[in-house]
Amino acid sequence: MEIKTTRKDIIEVYRSFKICLEFLSKVFLETPRVEFIEQLVKKDLFSEWPLPGREAMSEGLRLMQAFCAYWQPSQYKEVRLDFTQLFADGEKLLLLSNLCGEAAEAVDVDKPQEEERLKAAIKQFLQENMLKWIDPFIQHIAENAATDYYRGAAYLTKGTVEMLAEFTGLPSN
Repeated sequence: MEIKTTRKDIIEVYRSFKICLEFLSKVFLETPRVEFIEQLVKKDLFSEWPLPGREAMSEGLRLMQAFCAYWQPSQYKEVRLDFTQLFADGEKLLLLSNLCGEAAEAVDVDKPQEEERLKAAIKQFLQENMLKWIDPFIQHIAENAATDYYRGAAYLTKGTVEMLAEFTGLPSN
């Protein structure tokens, strides 16, 4: 990921991470609803994902697009079963989403010390938690998910977390 340097670019990157992490936290925190899945299919969200592709991100987008292409409401029971069997820590993703949103706001209102404080909090949370959690999480989903919905979301999560680590100056896996 190319590191952006202007205030406007930095705000845009933080907001892109916020959007992606907010979506992914919803996927892993909330029981899926047919209406939500149908909105994903209708809006073709995954053709306009706000973060650029890399290996995990590309695989996640491929799986989610495949899921959307063959989605039928009759598959809902299978997706719901995946959710109940695979529940993941969506709270972690929501926390990161909120931190990215606050960092974007700090840059937007020209508070560099606040942005640095938030960036440090993001880095610490990534180092102490997310970068240790992501590979076992992907393996668990890959081995146990019955649908591309959760396999795709897991890879999107990995790609997003790795890109956020790189954006904040940490080495990704």
